[in-house]
Amino acid sequence: MLKAVVANYTAMGIPLDVMWNDIDYLSSYEDFTVDQKRYKDLGDFVANTLHKDNQHYIPIVDAAIAHRPNDSYSFYDDGAKDGVFIMDYTM
Repeated sequence: MLKAVVANYTAMGIPLDVMWNDIDYLSSYEDFTVDQKRYKDLGDFVANTLHKDNQHYIPIVDAAIAHRPNDSYSFYDDGAKDGVFIMDYTM
């Protein structure tokens, strides 16, 4: 769908300076990952299509690490082991 959106802007002559992507590009919504089924060539697309045409790409990055204690998600596992997560907060 991302490629189709960019192609449609081009076909219609609509200026496109920046293409944003919501968090659906993530693998299971896990930060620092890319869904390799739906976005397997994301890097090539950004480099060879967007950047080639002086366009920018901005992926939305979720501010939270998914809580996946039994799924071998290294960013959660390492953070939990090292105690780096905010476990209590005061508003």
